[in-house]
Amino acid sequence: MSDELSLRFDFLDQQIVDCEGYPFGRVEDAELELDGRTLRLVALRTGSQAFGLRLHDLVGDWIAALSERLRPPASDEGPTTIAIAHVAEAGAKVELKVPFDALEDAAPLERWLARHVVGPLPGAGDAGE
Repeated sequence: MSDELSLRFDFLDQQIVDCEGYPFGRVEDAELELDGRTLRLVALRTGSQAFGLRLHDLVGDWIAALSERLRPPASDEGPTTIAIAHVAEAGAKVELKVPFDALEDAAPLERWLARHVVGPLPGAGDAGE
């Protein structure tokens, strides 16, 4: 990955795919760190909570609050973050070096819904067949 990328054009709103090509979200925001006089990208934020916080209005506050309330109790607070060390390529999509399952903190709400709401539905287990 190049050292000089545009946060706006190479990351924000881009589809995130794991190393196996599995898409699981979009880059909604970023975490930056000030290192001396240089801003350094340290993590990408994804999910509905990050999206709501990015909107900075009443609707965004509502989306972020609802997402926070629906998160599984065991998951960390705040939006889902993916360390920049996991990013292999950025451009038309953000490709990760690791599979989705290795990112235990990624998409906790979606994982919980899949396991507890969608999974038990009749026919949900044979969707790929």
